[in-house]
Amino acid sequence: MDYKNYFAIVIKSGLFVVINTNVMKKLLLLFLFSVFFSLGSFAQTQFGFKAGYNNFTSFIESDGIKFTESSPGVYAGFLADITVSENFHLQPEAIYSHIFPNQGDAYQSIYIPVLGKYYIAESGFHLMAGPQAHWRLELDTEVFNAIGIDAIFGAGFDITKHFFAEIRYGFELTNRFKDDVLSVQGTSLAKLRARTLQIGVGYKL
Repeated sequence: MDYKNYFAIVIKSGLFVVINTNVMKKLLLLFLFSVFFSLGSFAQTQFGFKAGYNNFTSFIESDGIKFTESSPGVYAGFLADITVSENFHLQPEAIYSHIFPNQGDAYQSIYIPVLGKYYIAESGFHLMAGPQAHWRLELDTEVFNAIGIDAIFGAGFDITKHFFAEIRYGFELTNRFKDDVLSVQGTSLAKLRARTLQIGVGYKL
């Protein structure tokens, strides 16, 4: 491995997560694009960053046989909190995730959600929902679709004006198996989808 293009994140447990700097550059560019696309005429925006725990579950189904595998991971990313009204905000994000499966090598994903957030009165609690593009790195693109679409919902709490905590769940709407691969195998029933659970904290500037 050429370490010139890599850096490491150190987690409290002493675990080192090696991240390709080229991936982080792409992540930042995708984030900036989603922010500028979402900003429109809204001027009141807080930028920030977030990190936390990510549980990734793969669901495979074929010919009535189902297989499920859950793997732990970590995530980190950028966000923009765009105030539309007193109770409603838009929040585009760009998130990098590193997953550690029980078997095989670790793998990486990039998530690009655009969420609507509804604040419950002045309690600091908010509900969130919206679509998410999910880019799985290192997939065999001859067999699998590298990019999928998820539906996200969750809740959060603004601890202070700057610090917040949140939990969210995402389920994939698209099939990762390519149509031409399924046609060669003579079936259209095989499905590969993912579910994600994220619990984390963040800081808004």
